[in-house]
Amino acid sequence: MEIKVELTEQDYIKFYKAYGLERNWLRKSLIILLIGLVVLLWIQGDRSIVNWPLFMIRLLIICIILVPVFFVIPYLLARAKFKKIYAQAPAPLGAKSYKPYSTGIEVIGNGANIFIKMDEIKKPGKAGAFIYLLLKNGDYHLLPLRFFASADDAGRFLSIIPSIAAAPKGSIWRQPQFRPVYRVGLLCFVPGFGVVIAIVLIVLGISQYKDPIVITIGILGIAWTVGFFKYTMDQAQNTPEFKKAMAMASKMQLNGLVKEIEFYKLQKGAYPDSLGTLSSKDNTVFTDDPMQSFKNSGRQSEFNYKKIGKKYLLFSSGADGIAGTEDDLYPTLTDTAKLGFIRKR
Repeated sequence: MEIKVELTEQDYIKFYKAYGLERNWLRKSLIILLIGLVVLLWIQGDRSIVNWPLFMIRLLIICIILVPVFFVIPYLLARAKFKKIYAQAPAPLGAKSYKPYSTGIEVIGNGANIFIKMDEIKKPGKAGAFIYLLLKNGDYHLLPLRFFASADDAGRFLSIIPSIAAAPKGSIWRQPQFRPVYRVGLLCFVPGFGVVIAIVLIVLGISQYKDPIVITIGILGIAWTVGFFKYTMDQAQNTPEFKKAMAMASKMQLNGLVKEIEFYKLQKGAYPDSLGTLSSKDNTVFTDDPMQSFKNSGRQSEFNYKKIGKKYLLFSSGADGIAGTEDDLYPTLTDTAKLGFIRKR
């Protein structure tokens, strides 16, 4: 087999772009997105309420900041490196012939013959419409795919290089393909059902495909579903109907706790020192405030209780989660004259 190649300056320019910008672009983009999500989740901490428009703006800003690191800087470095070699090469342009052998590749061009041994090849690869051979001495050779009759010819040409011959399925000389499983990954973004698909993709990506892109799509699918339901839940918590329902639940719970506290006094002769005393003796007694527990914002979830002499104070911190404000909720029992409960004045 003999491959005749004729390079132009435009070929080198296209190669810089393909090697520095386009190579592994999908993987780089997913890595940028994952880094952005990790940073934002770390910033968010344990706060339950998320301002999603602001969250997405911040994510976009972080991704824009990371783009130069993964795309622009590699492109500039690759361009500087290859342009230096291009300037030092005795005959970078013109026609060349490449004849592969089991021990190396013979290169004939402009009256000069060289033989590249296999152990002199540092890294073979594919970038855009080019096959490249990086040599240990810093030189490199470009072979545009247009000079091969087919992708199979390119595969046969490179199959003599040990590192290429041992390459896994989907070797670098093949034209890039968008695997069907990537399209299936779109189902990961269907809330609820998408979690199942995402888990399957992660398992297949690790065990069968050994493809980090498939694994990343599965992780993003799970993150999307969690974020979607969290956003939906946060929005529901802010509706007047939801706040009203939680307030009613807290009042009912408070009324029931008053009865439990009074029953405790009948048995022990004194009111409990804390609500934990009630729940530890009877696991059917619930002392958590529904309004605070549902928010799960890190604030105290139990109702506020304080023993004051022979009486006690019991109330909910309300929708704002702060005790001592106007939206605090108190038991609404009608007859409290014989009870130790102190009604809010």
